[in-house]
Amino acid sequence: MAGYRPITAALVVLVGLATSGCATSSRPGARATTGSSPSAAPSPPPIPAGTASILKPDNGFDPHQLRISTTTDLNSDQAYVKTPHFNIGLDVVQTTTTLDQQQINALGMNSARSGPAVHAPLTADAGHEFLITHTTGGPRGMADSQPGAKPQLAIRVGDKSSFVAAGDLEWSRVIVTQLPAGSDAFLVVTDAGRTLSISLRTGKRGEATPSYTALSGSVELPTLLQVDRYRQVGIQTKIYCSLLPYAEGHGWAAPGHAWLVVHLDADVIGSDIDLHLSVPGSFELRRSDGQALALPAGTLDTAVTGPLGSATIETVLDIPDNVRSLRYAIRLSMTVTASSDHAKLSWRPVGGRSSASGTITLG
Repeated sequence: MAGYRPITAALVVLVGLATSGCATSSRPGARATTGSSPSAAPSPPPIPAGTASILKPDNGFDPHQLRISTTTDLNSDQAYVKTPHFNIGLDVVQTTTTLDQQQINALGMNSARSGPAVHAPLTADAGHEFLITHTTGGPRGMADSQPGAKPQLAIRVGDKSSFVAAGDLEWSRVIVTQLPAGSDAFLVVTDAGRTLSISLRTGKRGEATPSYTALSGSVELPTLLQVDRYRQVGIQTKIYCSLLPYAEGHGWAAPGHAWLVVHLDADVIGSDIDLHLSVPGSFELRRSDGQALALPAGTLDTAVTGPLGSATIETVLDIPDNVRSLRYAIRLSMTVTASSDHAKLSWRPVGGRSSASGTITLG
């Protein structure tokens, strides 16, 4: 959260009133390759029995246009895998023993590839079928994947696993697997020391433990300040909380626990003004049972070199994983100095609010 962050409309309106008064591509046809290395080598279809290929159809591709009679629509809000560094859902599953030329072309088997063209009919081996699974985004409202090392992906057919490069498997891809009729294939994701799998036929996850989920909530306080006798500046303070089972640098939380990642932010609109907010004096967080949460000592220092300035502090706390609300209080406890000569300046709130309290709901 370092650097520029959007200022909310409430703060801009306050400042405006004061002024008037005085924003990797992947390789089509990437074959999942069997071996001990997670690096995938591109290899074009067709797809031999027991293997899978990841295809990139043209933009706007709709699996239903393949006109395959055995087609099942999945709910991608339930058929998904979410880990700290990876997120994908499944929305359409189809099975067939033969693909005609129009279907081959629509799947992208002859797009941006080397080697001989694929001509119809493309027929599965005796007793086998093509399992065609379309990928999409995971559930709406899920937190973004965290930065960090990419997970290890593999497609498991029977007792064989074929590694997939993470960049090859994205949203709006098609996984085509040739396998014994009626059998299953799985996408297996190993991330941060934990492994999840999802059926490419049913969309059901293979583990009893839930996939990676996150809850969040925030509150912000816009205030207009009179600084000395001649200047008015806008300040916005914010508390943003995320409840996560995994946090970068901390690993997985213990059973029954979660990581509460707290960002304390301050943004200011005004030139030649530096604000120094005392964290313990300005912010307070408590669990719903009243237990205070330890926030870091120190100050939020907004060094303004132009019309905007900002500062943030992050802290990670270990709390029970059933916490769904937090009590907060914000009260401005700070000193104001001039950026040019660091002279201390007087200040008082003249618009908006200088303090607030209430509840942050995590959802």
